[in-house]
Amino acid sequence: VGGVNPKKAGTEHIGVPVFGSAVDAMKGLEGGFDVSILFIPPMGAKAAALDAIEAGAKAVVCLTEHIPLQDVMYMMAAAKERASRSSAPTRPAA
Repeated sequence: VGGVNPKKAGTEHIGVPVFGSAVDAMKGLEGGFDVSILFIPPMGAKAAALDAIEAGAKAVVCLTEHIPLQDVMYMMAAAKERASRSSAPTRPAA
């Protein structure tokens, strides 16, 4: 229903609006969203996941591999604290 890219906020991609953050997307989309799927480089995954959790996503699916282990642990704890489901990457960096 929407995408997030801070550098392309306010534009459209193939007819889908692009927002600056998940919080903006939740406010800007009629009915908000329930699930956030992250296709992002490893070093940006933590910030993107926390943004989606803060926005109120009920589930966060992160498909990125090689995220630093401490970042994965932080993401999972934040999701648990906010009653959000989160799927961890398949291979966290050791």
